[in-house]
Amino acid sequence: MPSGLALDPRYERLIEELVSSGRFRSPADVVAAGLNLLEAELAVADNDRLRALIREGIDSGPGIPADEVFARLRSKYAAMPGRGA
Repeated sequence: MPSGLALDPRYERLIEELVSSGRFRSPADVVAAGLNLLEAELAVADNDRLRALIREGIDSGPGIPADEVFARLRSKYAAMPGRGA
């Protein structure tokens, strides 16, 4: 983990303002708050992606019962040459 960060001057000024205004106790607290917000935003994005995938699955049509799928697979593989039951 880096012990120092090179920040854009505008971010340095923002951090200084937030600390000097008393909103944060230290630059590390400002960075931690920002990372917490980023982490939350990424979690929301992940949840949105999962919801989209779930919706895609639902919209793809009715499902097939697992027992039916496995029965078909067992039958298919049993019928393969050299795999006779």
